[in-house]
Amino acid sequence: MPGNLPFSFNDIEIKHIDVQLKSKQAFPFHTKSGITKYVILIICTQGKATFEIDGMFYTMTSNKSICIFPYQKANVTASSNDFCCMQLTYSIFYLESLSINIPFLFFLYWKDKSLISLNKNLVDSLEVLFSLLKDKIKNKNTIFYHHIILNILHNIYYELCNFLHHQYNMISDKNETVNNFLLLVKKHMKERKDVNFYANKLCITPNHLNRVIKKNMGNRTAKEWIDYLLITEIKKTLRNQSIRMKEIAEMFGFSSQFLFFQYFKKNVGMSPNEYRKINHNLY
Repeated sequence: MPGNLPFSFNDIEIKHIDVQLKSKQAFPFHTKSGITKYVILIICTQGKATFEIDGMFYTMTSNKSICIFPYQKANVTASSNDFCCMQLTYSIFYLESLSINIPFLFFLYWKDKSLISLNKNLVDSLEVLFSLLKDKIKNKNTIFYHHIILNILHNIYYELCNFLHHQYNMISDKNETVNNFLLLVKKHMKERKDVNFYANKLCITPNHLNRVIKKNMGNRTAKEWIDYLLITEIKKTLRNQSIRMKEIAEMFGFSSQFLFFQYFKKNVGMSPNEYRKINHNLY
């Protein structure tokens, strides 16, 4: 829950984003707790650096990439004198926007693996996109500023997602029960939000379903994934200002606006109206 985090939502720049093309600094943000506030994508272009992320050690060399997610504990334990990298740093605001369109398994896969090997052609393509993004970030007075930024961010992650899918076959790494569960949730989550329903559909017990999901899906329970997928769809709908709150509540199977508001605030930490206000210019 938000109250247990080492910093509050207000501490984070809501729409922060930064790009460094030839950085000698292996890790751009240091906190007393070592807990990161941002998503930090680092691609090594030269030299070597060793990272510690949540107690695990990873060594980066040329064309290798690390993605550090909010609330992970991360630090650099060593780096060579010739170390050089590209860095993309952005706040949860942009991560939420990306997760609406980028397959969530991509982010889960990268968080599980932490260190990913890329190839030279992909790194060269990403450098072009990083450079374009860095240039566009400067023009904050542009009418469609956040649309432009998000469009380039999506291109970066579509490139990475496409590469990972073909090189590592990240979807097939999950077992059949997981894949069937996710398909069922996508189909029925607006009507059914209880684990028992999905366990019955899969002909297994709720406890067994939870064990399988936690083992394969980043230690989250089946209920947590149901809520995550539903909230992602609700957020996408909230960005359409023309749809009334009452309609959205009915659309996602809530019997009243009160229950809808209660559910959303419990899972997001703010009301649907507050979320819509923050994201009003991105539909």
